[in-house]
Amino acid sequence: MNREIVLLQLKEAKEAIDNTIAEIEEDVDYCDEELRVNVSHIYTHLNTAWNCREIDSKVFEKCTTENFNKWRKFPKESEVSLLDT
Repeated sequence: MNREIVLLQLKEAKEAIDNTIAEIEEDVDYCDEELRVNVSHIYTHLNTAWNCREIDSKVFEKCTTENFNKWRKFPKESEVSLLDT
């Protein structure tokens, strides 16, 4: 596992979660669209943490648009499922 990438992305996700919580607490007019944008940002970091866990740091640093679009996608359910049904 590439701990550096995973930790970076999880810390970014945590920061985005903390910011989202603060926005919701402070803004009585906070709406679904703002939540959609913020949760999308959070998912991007979580998905990247998972999808890049085995990526070499040098490859990650030279991230192309194609890589970014691939890495930010939701993992396949079979990769992250906690329960086999």
